[in-house]
Amino acid sequence: MWNTPPDFNPKDKLDGCICYDVIRKGAEGILIVRDLPHSIYAETDPHVGRNDLKTYVGMPVRRRKEYVGSLCLLYRKDFLPSPEDRTCIGIIAAIIGREEDRAEQETTLGKSENRFQTLVESTNDWIWETDANAVYTYASPKVKGLLGY
Repeated sequence: MWNTPPDFNPKDKLDGCICYDVIRKGAEGILIVRDLPHSIYAETDPHVGRNDLKTYVGMPVRRRKEYVGSLCLLYRKDFLPSPEDRTCIGIIAAIIGREEDRAEQETTLGKSENRFQTLVESTNDWIWETDANAVYTYASPKVKGLLGY
């Protein structure tokens, strides 16, 4: 949520909001709605009238195969993105999706590491790890106790 209006409330009712429709419909490609004051969104999206919006440009953001957000550009003047603009928006939406994937994988990896650490530290087995030079990089509590580390 970069450069949002001061009165923007991300917890507003979602039904009827353009960005939510983009996520929910999950269509490939960019949605462009010009002349917003005369569109259905003038009635259903409170941000249109409150912020005097004229043009909406948005693209869904996908994490894996699920649409999880939208990249939205809102204009107070009539605007038609050029082919280069459309390409740039597509690239940015894809990058955001990749970052969402990476963040989810990082969280999953952290949880997996915590489970592994708990398992290793609660076992009475001898578990250790060394690097290529035979230097210990990890030793379980059992090994530390036996070796005096």
